[in-house]
Amino acid sequence: MPTVKYWEVIADKLSGAGWSWSYCSAMTQHGWRWVVDVRRNDGHRHNTANPHYSSKHRTPKIER
Repeated sequence: MPTVKYWEVIADKLSGAGWSWSYCSAMTQHGWRWVVDVRRNDGHRHNTANPHYSSKHRTPKIER
């Protein structure tokens, strides 16, 4: 059985609760930058970006 990452569990729970989500990453002069966007049809929307740049691949934290 494959290992499930914590972000996969979070994505499944968001989808199950009626939220759509997306993410992107970009390389900047300071390192990797992650942005996560979650939204619902009723107008609720949340964006978060990692506050720290990294020269290594880093999984983003989802904040409330």
